[in-house]
Amino acid sequence: MELINAFIFFLIGVVVGVSLMLLRNRLSNNSNDIKNQLEQYKQENAQVKQEWQDQLISFKSISNQLNELSGQIDQQVSDAQQVLHKAPINNAFPFFSKEATDFLQNSKPKKRGKELPSDQPLDYSNTGSGVFKGISPEKVVENK
Repeated sequence: MELINAFIFFLIGVVVGVSLMLLRNRLSNNSNDIKNQLEQYKQENAQVKQEWQDQLISFKSISNQLNELSGQIDQQVSDAQQVLHKAPINNAFPFFSKEATDFLQNSKPKKRGKELPSDQPLDYSNTGSGVFKGISPEKVVENK
């Protein structure tokens, strides 16, 4: 009987040992898979973080360029406004006298009326007159 009890305990021990070994292998395989996935996620997270940093740097560069461009546009607009509102420069030696300059600046130019063709000089009218009235070249040939 002792031999049978020893054999039964031995078989139970072998079965329990094999089952524990299989269970441990399954858990360790899952653990390795989980470790591999965790490592992969860490790498992906590092890549995403690096891409975000690169994008933030490019956005900051674009923002700085836009700010500089905006400053240049503001400067050009203010320069244009200064040119438009600039007081006329008085020359140290004006071409005309002060009275003539004041008269020319204050006088309004009169509009000229349209001239009718009848107002043209006779030399430029349709019919020959004056200096340009002469003999046609055909008549000159006939007289010879």
